[in-house]
Amino acid sequence: MDQYSIEKNLARIKEQPEQRTRQEFYPGLSINVGSVHTNCFRPPHIENGSTKPLVEDEGDELVSVTYVCNDGFTLQGEAELLCMLETDEWQGEPPTCNPGTTKL
Repeated sequence: MDQYSIEKNLARIKEQPEQRTRQEFYPGLSINVGSVHTNCFRPPHIENGSTKPLVEDEGDELVSVTYVCNDGFTLQGEAELLCMLETDEWQGEPPTCNPGTTKL
C-alpha cells in the first residue's frame, strides 16, 4: 500500500469515527488501516496485564484480542476475547491477573 493510499484511508477513518480499526488500538503498527472495521470499543483493560495486537479471522466475522499478564502474575480465565463483527460486542468477560508465579 503506498503512502497516498494510507493517507486517504486515514482521512476516511477520521471522517467516520464510529468505525474503529486496529490502527487506533495499536498506533505503532504498520498495517493496512482499511482492513478491519469494527464498532467494538477498545478491549477491556485488565490490571497487571496487557493485550497483544488484534487479529482478524479469515472469514472477517470476528476480531480477537489476547491478554497476557505482567511478570509475577498468573492469568485467571480465558486469555482470548472475541469481538463479533455482526453484533459489535466483546464476547465473554476479560481474564484477571492474580499475584503468583507466571506460567511458562
